[in-house]
Amino acid sequence: MERPEKNPIVTVLKVAVPVVVMFGGFTSAWLASPKFRETVLNLPHRPAEQAAPETEESPETADPATLSAERDRMTYRDINVIRIGLAEYREKNGQYPNLLENLEPAFLKEVPTDPKNGGAPYGYRLTDYGYSLTFTLEGDLMGLTAGEHRLTPDGFDSPVPETAGTEGEETGTGENEPEPETKTATAVPEPEKAADTDGDGLSDEREIAIGTDPNRPDTDGDGLSDGDEVNTYGTNPLLADTDGDGFDDRSELDSGFDPRRPNERLADTDGDGLHDLIELGMGLNANLADTDGDGLADGDEVNTYGTNPLLADTDGDGHPDGTEISSGFNPLGDGLVTAEQAGIWESKKSEYGLHPPTNQTLEL
Repeated sequence: MERPEKNPIVTVLKVAVPVVVMFGGFTSAWLASPKFRETVLNLPHRPAEQAAPETEESPETADPATLSAERDRMTYRDINVIRIGLAEYREKNGQYPNLLENLEPAFLKEVPTDPKNGGAPYGYRLTDYGYSLTFTLEGDLMGLTAGEHRLTPDGFDSPVPETAGTEGEETGTGENEPEPETKTATAVPEPEKAADTDGDGLSDEREIAIGTDPNRPDTDGDGLSDGDEVNTYGTNPLLADTDGDGFDDRSELDSGFDPRRPNERLADTDGDGLHDLIELGMGLNANLADTDGDGLADGDEVNTYGTNPLLADTDGDGHPDGTEISSGFNPLGDGLVTAEQAGIWESKKSEYGLHPPTNQTLEL
């Protein structure tokens, strides 16, 4: 015996009719009975903050170990930023500042504060040997162990200088033997054997000390090598934008602005079309418009002709660059200047202009 097929219309009606009846009853009660409305409106409800309970821990308690490591990294970076500021202050003023606040704003836009101590200043004081800057780490980092550390001009946790002979007299053991061993251990100059893995002009040891990456020539990614920032330009290799004005250090240099001072243009003391800091970076004389004496201004060689401002005869053919250009010859190789090359020079001259003594050499 076959089972009769279900009528879909009947099935829908069986579901829909009770819903309609129930909704109609609810509507009638809502319209007819104020007491019913009051009861519905006053039904207990869950507060919004409980409607979607959080399933994840808050960032503050999510991973204490990670947060501790991040605080240590911030502290280490802060200390090295301050260290560079102190070195620049001393280079300009001949001494270290009495207070860290003296670094603002000429050397640091804002002196970093201790993230582990509620934003309090780091412990700083002047000493007979320079300064002492104290800080603490919660774990091991960059060769430093957890605990309190001291930075001096000689490095991290360097021994405090003592009066000569005092320490040796107190030990009293092997008066003659230890002396030669100590002298021998310190006699080898460290810089001579210091490695520079990334070839940026700073030894690996020095990079670790100031917080830059010994495996990356440009730690902050601003287009300037760490060595050039520290040794030449006086910018901060840990900050892409040393003066915090919104422009990275390389862009400011290329545009003729001082990357260490907001809204301040670089000087071009000799008027050769190259700013002083750029000349220093290239090994040029910022007080002499034509460093190599070939008759072309340093800036014109770099920006327009592509010749070497440190070599009077870039292509080594026995004729100075200025003489070759004024005579229609190629200072970068054999033969006469091509029409294409001359067109490039004209375009560059329109962009950068020419500067003495180039004007006189080319009789413009």
